Amino acid sequence: MASIGRELSGRTGPLRSLYASRDPAWLGLGHRVAVHGVVDLRAAQPGVTTDQQLVTNLTGQHVDINAINAQLLAQLRTSFSVRLVAVLPRSPRAVTAPPAKTATLDAAATTIETSRVVLLAAAVGLGVLAATVGWRGRSRRRRRATAPSPRTDRG
Repeated sequence: MASIGRELSGRTGPLRSLYASRDPAWLGLGHRVAVHGVVDLRAAQPGVTTDQQLVTNLTGQHVDINAINAQLLAQLRTSFSVRLVAVLPRSPRAVTAPPAKTATLDAAATTIETSRVVLLAAAVGLGVLAATVGWRGRSRRRRRATAPSPRTDRG
């Protein structure tokens, strides 16, 4: 996800420190998903003067590059906002960075996988049943071994 954010934003773009993680939770019975990102529009630039091909084309048309850059910069500072959305299990989160401001998204969700919980409960139940049957079988053998045998003394 970080590479996608870098590709969308570039080196100087508005998406900063964008990353996501998925970690096991509850003894492997589920997972926790977390997303963190910062949208920073304070230093947003139109980029007209940094694109050499665009500068060459506009200069060839006798266009004032600095005037276009200033006009686009004014529009960026007053009307451009970015909305960052994280769709997590059962808890979608979103944050909007208004023009020339910063916004931070910190979102996390934990999901329990019910099939694993059911399998664990069945395993524990079978373990308890096996221990009970084994304990009862041993106690019956001990009682038989220590019980006095009936003698028939007729004498």
